[in-house]
Amino acid sequence: MSGRRRPRRARTHLRTLALAAVPTLLALFAVPSAQASAGVACATAHECRPERTTRTAEALCLKDYGCRPLRMPRPVVQALLRIARCEQPGDGWRGVRWDHPGPTYPGGMGVMVANWLQFRPRGSALLQSRAHPADQLTMAWRGYRHYRGVYGVRGGTTFWGCSNDIGWGGVEPGGRVLWY
Repeated sequence: MSGRRRPRRARTHLRTLALAAVPTLLALFAVPSAQASAGVACATAHECRPERTTRTAEALCLKDYGCRPLRMPRPVVQALLRIARCEQPGDGWRGVRWDHPGPTYPGGMGVMVANWLQFRPRGSALLQSRAHPADQLTMAWRGYRHYRGVYGVRGGTTFWGCSNDIGWGGVEPGGRVLWY
């Protein structure tokens, strides 16, 4: 009995399960085709037009990345983009290298992988450097708000070393961005 082989049918079933998981894995580790064009926003994935300025950013649509929700006040987005340009300057969207490979601080926001895994939006890529810029900004806003709740308004800025370099004092609970 110990020399008996598993039926062929079971091996075929396991192979089918493994092949079914491939698209999911590919979606997790999807790489954008190229850096997103600077200043290009899209209403839908097919229709692109120059970026509109509004008080609240509700969606961020970039040609090479697609659309993602972005629910935070516009001044906060601008402050986080200034931090990102300081942390990972590059030639990507808004002067940030969003696909920076790391190893310690991957992605455009320059935070550790542990923080990315804790605060990233549900459904975003497991690797920060392969995530949509909107997902990276959302993670940064969530992380800031967490540390602001623990350490106070200025305490949330400890999430980044560059916050002192650019003079960012944090965000008041009402949404007003503080500079010093």
